[in-house]
Amino acid sequence: SAYAGALPHRLFKHPPQDGGSVVDSRLARSILSALHVSKPHLADTAFWQSLDVREGKGPLTWLDLSGLALYLREKFRAMDSLGTLPPALRAHLDRRDAENRVRVAAISEEFQNLNRLLAGAGIEHAVLKGFALLPDYCPDLALRAQYDLDYLIRPASRDLAARVLQKAGYRWKNTRDRQADVYYLPQPSLRIANGSAVFYSACLSRPVELHHGLWDRAEERIRINLPEDLLERALRRRWQGLEFAVLSDEDGLLFQVLHVFRHILRNWCRLSSFLEIALFLERRFSDTAFWKRFNDRISKLRWLPEITGVVFNLASSLFGARIPPQVEAQTAPVLSSLLTRWVENYGKNLALENFQCDKYSLFLHREFLEEPADWARIRRRRLFPFRLPSRLPGATYEDGASSLKKVWRQCLHASRRLKFHAASDLRFVREYPRWLRTRSVLLTGAARRGAAPRSLTALPTTCSTPETGP
Repeated sequence: SAYAGALPHRLFKHPPQDGGSVVDSRLARSILSALHVSKPHLADTAFWQSLDVREGKGPLTWLDLSGLALYLREKFRAMDSLGTLPPALRAHLDRRDAENRVRVAAISEEFQNLNRLLAGAGIEHAVLKGFALLPDYCPDLALRAQYDLDYLIRPASRDLAARVLQKAGYRWKNTRDRQADVYYLPQPSLRIANGSAVFYSACLSRPVELHHGLWDRAEERIRINLPEDLLERALRRRWQGLEFAVLSDEDGLLFQVLHVFRHILRNWCRLSSFLEIALFLERRFSDTAFWKRFNDRISKLRWLPEITGVVFNLASSLFGARIPPQVEAQTAPVLSSLLTRWVENYGKNLALENFQCDKYSLFLHREFLEEPADWARIRRRRLFPFRLPSRLPGATYEDGASSLKKVWRQCLHASRRLKFHAASDLRFVREYPRWLRTRSVLLTGAARRGAAPRSLTALPTTCSTPETGP
């Protein structure tokens, strides 16, 4: 079914939310410490042995949703410490690793076919995410749970690409995304046991996203004018016999930063995205020539230094990545005290929940909006989303699920979404006055020092009469 083909796309971009914490703080700290990119430290054996690792419960579900499960297993394997894990947890991780390797093999075959289709039709393209992350962001594709295949193409090639894919059996999928056309291969209706283990199944098809831009200005209301020479600067890369085009190293990092930032604003960003950026920062830390090119690339782009500073600071605080001094010198002067305070007060805790449990990312979003009308629109849409929740994909139902049970589960899903919005809106309303006071104090201090940050010059900065409500 169409929903089966879109399962991971729908679940990971619109995950179930109920507003509650999904991870124990000690567990989160221990996992972040184990995945520290320069000085990993594994918790004591007694701690790992005490974990409750039942399927669909506790740490295992959190590891799957955050994208860290396979990275954590690899860290224990590399440090010859898999034996310190409780047998149940190790068995779960081993099974996920084995299933994901089968999935990666299937993805690689489909990826090769897609590359041939696009190249054969003369469609200029570059791979985004996935294979493009090798090796700087991810040393082995089998460590990532990949859910779609993304390409950047020219807007003028959209119609040709649609004909090529539809001739090859792909179907167009109607989505709200203005920056990408989504296609999928129809499959027989799947009935896979519900739970986070389904995310590694090779049976699930991969949506194909053809992007004709890297930023949706209309959706986010943030005006970023990106360079138009991205495809001209593309490079060729090889991996296990495959050859494909990717963005240049500088443009690839620029895209990753924007991709993570967009997901932060949309309240769903997997923790593994920050780990991958942290791995890149650590791997390329001493490459001064690269960082000079990257600085030159973003210095003339509106908002990119500020956005880069936010994303890099989160990657550093979560996984210990060292930010190259050349980048700090570029981003520190334009990274306002407000953005830094948001990272400190909210960013790290929100990241531990994959940004899905609260709407405090609205505070961050506001600082990049230049018109009060845009802020009012974004705030209203995010706090009061007057539309029905996405239908659950058919593949999430257990074997033999009846029609009545499907209706019941869809109603339960809708009620959980309603509960999430009600609870997170209430927390937002309670926290908003505190953030306004913080914002007012920081803006006043910046004005007295004569150092109003660039990121706030287009916003109302009257501090004596702050807003009093959301």
